[in-house]
Amino acid sequence: MLFVFYYFTSVIESQIQSHIDQINGNCDRLDILVNKEPPTRRQSARMKVDQVRYDSQHIQAALRNFHHRRHMRDQQKRERQLLLRTSFKTNDEENTAIEMDADLNHHQSLTNAHRGIDDVLSQGSYILENLKGQRGMLKVSLK
Repeated sequence: MLFVFYYFTSVIESQIQSHIDQINGNCDRLDILVNKEPPTRRQSARMKVDQVRYDSQHIQAALRNFHHRRHMRDQQKRERQLLLRTSFKTNDEENTAIEMDADLNHHQSLTNAHRGIDDVLSQGSYILENLKGQRGMLKVSLK
């Protein structure tokens, strides 16, 4: 019964869409014919064609809205059926365990990098102190 309803609904939708396409095609032809009207009737005829095109666009939007709502209803129904068919299980040890190895390795690498930077800075400070000492010895020996 439900399948028959959806079948007829889709058939009706396609018929409406074909009629809308036909209306749009006729409006295009009418645009050309409006230019052949006498100047006194041209504006009135153009307004009528524009009104038909505007109404056609509203019908097209309503059809799209109807199609979208039907699609969303079908999708919700499928999701509901899937949820009802899903069997739930208890939480296993393996599924609830938190993987911390990668975070631990990352933290260890950052700590090692920090220590390495401290070593480089202390080495640079030691070198500067040695250079100052050498400068002092050179000043004394040059005098």
